[in-house]
Amino acid sequence: MYNINMQTKVKTIIELKDFFESKQTDELNLIIFDENGITFEGFQMIDFLTKNIDNLKDNVQNIIVTIPYEKLPKSQFKKFYNLYKKSASQNRILNFCVKHFYREGFRDLENDVYWDFETILKANSSIDKVCSFLKSSGLSPLEMLAYIHDYVSTIAEYRWSQDENHGWHNKDQFFAGAYLKIPENVCMCQSTLMKEIIDNLNMPELQCEVITVEFEQLAKHYIASHARCLVKIKDQKYGLDQVVFDDPTWDNDDNPHKYCHFAMPNNTHEKEANGLYLYFCPNKMVFSNQKAKKEVVDLNPYYENYNNSKNQINQKMVETAYFNMLTKKYKNRSFEFIYKKLKKMAQNSFEEQTYRKFKGNLTQPDLIILQNLQKSVEETNQLKTKNHKDDYLE
Repeated sequence: MYNINMQTKVKTIIELKDFFESKQTDELNLIIFDENGITFEGFQMIDFLTKNIDNLKDNVQNIIVTIPYEKLPKSQFKKFYNLYKKSASQNRILNFCVKHFYREGFRDLENDVYWDFETILKANSSIDKVCSFLKSSGLSPLEMLAYIHDYVSTIAEYRWSQDENHGWHNKDQFFAGAYLKIPENVCMCQSTLMKEIIDNLNMPELQCEVITVEFEQLAKHYIASHARCLVKIKDQKYGLDQVVFDDPTWDNDDNPHKYCHFAMPNNTHEKEANGLYLYFCPNKMVFSNQKAKKEVVDLNPYYENYNNSKNQINQKMVETAYFNMLTKKYKNRSFEFIYKKLKKMAQNSFEEQTYRKFKGNLTQPDLIILQNLQKSVEETNQLKTKNHKDDYLE
């Protein structure tokens, strides 16, 4: 799609003006940032191109804006959207490009990743909506994490990028891949999406790292790599001050809406907690300030095992957090609807934990808080249940 031989890269407003006066190539690439982010001159270039796009020659069909990272401040999008509308009115295509860097051991790699404008707009606006909802929800940090886990694990089906040379640079490795028209969405995509949401909440009570771990599937004798999250959480309501592992991907398989891999214990990767997998030491992904650069480093064992909680995360706590979250997520639905949904989630989650031969937070397929919920359902069942539209973020 992109022919770098027929592409002109411009980095200054003078170069952009010269482009209009020169023999124009098929593609125009605006590089609008430096190491500190998008520059003032970068926005000047966007404004100039928007105002003068009518003067581009017809052969300039592709306009590419090279940005520092896929997540951009909400305040910046109006300028990009105006350029997008002007481009579309002339049947020109506007895309974004991010130069990603990846370092692991002695490997030091880089690659340009191209995105259509609609995907980046949807990714940014969706994350902003999730964060806005959570900040005004009144949910505690653990309940917010439950919402994020549920959102990420159900956003799209698991799907690899269709590339013969599949690797770290494919779109399924970045959070924006989940928002493509045909999503490309694997463990690294979902883990980075969870981190992106938590990072954008900017709460000291929730902090997220992406980790990678290799494991051996003992029954089928193969070794695979996997990405999940390590979350540091402080929640006064539940008496928590610790780190937990969280894996929305393995709650995405086949039957969505599960919490088997939500807020998993510190010993998640230990041999005594697993009958199906043998895990090797996890590694952490370290991101640069603008996040387009990431490096694999050893995970600090102290951080991994940090636990100053007064209480222990168990099935009752998980169910309580999920119930409180669901009442906010589906605030216009009946109590009985939420009760039935949670009951099904409990069964799905325990079945998943049993299948994985994993000693997690769950001890039974039935809700431990069942009695209290049944009483509440009986009290409200006499009221006529209205068919309200779900009030939650898609």
